[in-house]
Amino acid sequence: MRFSLQFALLTSLAGAFAPPAEAQFSQPAKERKLPPAFATGKREIQIPFSVTQGTTPETQAIRVDVLISVDHGRNWTKYAEVAPDAAKFRFTANKDMEVWFLTQTITAKETRPKDDVKWPQLRLIVDTQKPDLKMTALVNPRGEPELSWTVTDATLNAPSLKMEYQDAAGGDDNWNPVELSAKENFVSPAGIVGKKTLALPAGTKAINLRAEVADVAGNRAVFSQHLTLPTEQDLAAAERREKSQPQLADASARHWPD
Repeated sequence: MRFSLQFALLTSLAGAFAPPAEAQFSQPAKERKLPPAFATGKREIQIPFSVTQGTTPETQAIRVDVLISVDHGRNWTKYAEVAPDAAKFRFTANKDMEVWFLTQTITAKETRPKDDVKWPQLRLIVDTQKPDLKMTALVNPRGEPELSWTVTDATLNAPSLKMEYQDAAGGDDNWNPVELSAKENFVSPAGIVGKKTLALPAGTKAINLRAEVADVAGNRAVFSQHLTLPTEQDLAAAERREKSQPQLADASARHWPD
């Protein structure tokens, strides 16, 4: 039997995960290369499969058993029985998880499932949570916008991170991309950490900021903020106030008892 690794996502969500009668298999899988993982942001999906039928009546498929494992192959549970010509089966999860799938073709000659070492034909990560995007945008003492951010997610699509700004006071509807270098936007298996100071055209009074990032499952997180920038007069006044602040005569002075 040939099992398709491609699957179509359903737009509807369904009820709780309720597999049919269980058949546990505890035999550990051998060390070999795992198939690539797919990720979906849906709790209910349809997974297609195809069966290559035998050439004799004894080798004709009479049903397909679908087995799943939610503990990385240590135990396998019989999830469903489907007709060989069904072409697909429906899987429903009640929570985010990684699920391994294995199908067994039952023929007229082989009426019992094979009880050999089991290995996944498909790895599916159910991930319905959007990336955790934490971002701040402040104006530094020089009047420049300073951005800092962290992003974490189980299936993060790091290249999807995008930042833009728009002149909010000039009547310009265009959005300008924020270019990020590897030093400004550090990507690791743990997620993304970054910091960026924007260099804006002289005279910019206010900007709109927006950022978005997605994970492989298609979940998307967004950020937006409006920043008002100080004028040259505001910066000069702040500098004068700072210089006019009295200096402590002795920073080691002790508190006078009340």
